[in-house]
Amino acid sequence: MKKKYLIGLVIIAVVGIWIIKSPHELTTAQVLERFSWVVKQNGNKQGVAKFTKSKMKLRNGLHQQIYKYKVNDDDVLTIKNGQYRGSYDMRMEATDYKLVPQKHGISLSLIRND
Repeated sequence: MKKKYLIGLVIIAVVGIWIIKSPHELTTAQVLERFSWVVKQNGNKQGVAKFTKSKMKLRNGLHQQIYKYKVNDDDVLTIKNGQYRGSYDMRMEATDYKLVPQKHGISLSLIRND
């Protein structure tokens, strides 16, 4: 009886540790794809963004814009077209991201929209 109980506790502990660690193993691109994000520029909401493998769809009301993007290994988000074109350092703030332009440009915030 004690042996089965001990084995059960070990299995629960291993599964629990695996579950706790799993969100931290996601890459930045995977985190972007998993959630929708409220995009803010200087505190003003610009719309809600949904990321796919290579596109960011920004919807503001009935208007939708599609931007091509990529994220490199250094967590630099590069938007390739449109008004937000440029490279941004992605700085994690709790569950949100602050996008700081590498050159002079527009600062953006991505706020997770659960």
